[in-house]
Parts: sequence; structure tokens; C-alpha cells
Amino acid sequence: MSFADTVVPQRLRQIYQSYFIESKNFAHTIYIWDYLIFRYLLTDIRFFSDIKLISADDIQGIKKDLLALLDYVEDIALHGCFP
Repeated sequence: MSFADTVVPQRLRQIYQSYFIESKNFAHTIYIWDYLIFRYLLTDIRFFSDIKLISADDIQGIKKDLLALLDYVEDIALHGCFP
């Protein structure tokens, strides 16, 4: 099954949404990311591309999502709180 054919179950979406909403209620949040996190992601994306599980369009979508994530985290860091 390719990446494009993957469907996230509604129950998993609900759990994630609940977690996300509750995490905004913490007094302090600290993100600790490995400095190689994006290198690891790139390696995984290349691997899945090489074995034809993700297409060039999928890669562009993942890139767009990662850039949106970075923008969101930057906004949190700049303002010191969740938007």
C-alpha cells in the first residue's frame, strides 16, 4: 500500500485531537528535538521513495506539512505560548 492510500482511522484522529487540545493547557511545554531530526526524516523519505511507497507528489505534501510544522513551532517560540 502506498503512502497516498493510507487512511488514518477516525478513532486515532480523535485521540490525537484530544491530546493536542489538552497539551495546550500545560503551564510550560518544552520541546527537545534531536539536532538530526530532519536528517533522519530525510533519510526515511528517501528510503520510502526508493522502494516506491511514496511518490514525488507525496514528498511535496510531506515537505509542505513539515514547513507548516516549523512555522507553527516558530510561532510558539516567538510568542511564548500556543497561538
